[in-house]
Amino acid sequence: FVTGGLTEDGRYLLIATARGSDNNNRLYYADLGNPKKPDLSAPVRPLFEDDDAEFAPVGSRGSTLFLRTDRGAPNRMIVAVDVRRPSAWKTIVAESPHVIESAILAGGRLFIEHLVDVKSRLGMFDLVGKPLGEVPLPAAGSISAFFGRGDASTFFYAFTSHLYPTTVFSYDIASGASEPFERAKPP
Repeated sequence: FVTGGLTEDGRYLLIATARGSDNNNRLYYADLGNPKKPDLSAPVRPLFEDDDAEFAPVGSRGSTLFLRTDRGAPNRMIVAVDVRRPSAWKTIVAESPHVIESAILAGGRLFIEHLVDVKSRLGMFDLVGKPLGEVPLPAAGSISAFFGRGDASTFFYAFTSHLYPTTVFSYDIASGASEPFERAKPP
């Protein structure tokens, strides 16, 4: 299968290809130049072509992509890759004993969901990998999805547990406060 998307600034087109349901994928990019007048004939260039690991885009800053990968890290790590020099990637958040389930770049920070004792934990890191604390979750439970923009001051996450119906929360990065976006109304 093939998936793709644009970086938030609209400059780079990212294309991932994988066989069947395999997590391993190839990752390609095209530099479209000016997002207001993209070069639709820009050549597609490889970043990773070995089909030996997962490469999931998390966010970008200029020509640097932040990726979640399991290459050399079965529990996954976050790396920074400059599209002009993909072989010179840098580990930003190293592999830990706890699996990285998902990650986003929001408000200039990385938010990383680890699975710890079958519960989600949401850590916050700067773009060089310095830990900045955790996002307090409403209870012991799971994050089913979270979304944000690199330049936004808030992001959203869906949380659920055995005693807590699935609820979407808005997290204010500056204040550290989570508020239900629209509280669930069970029958």
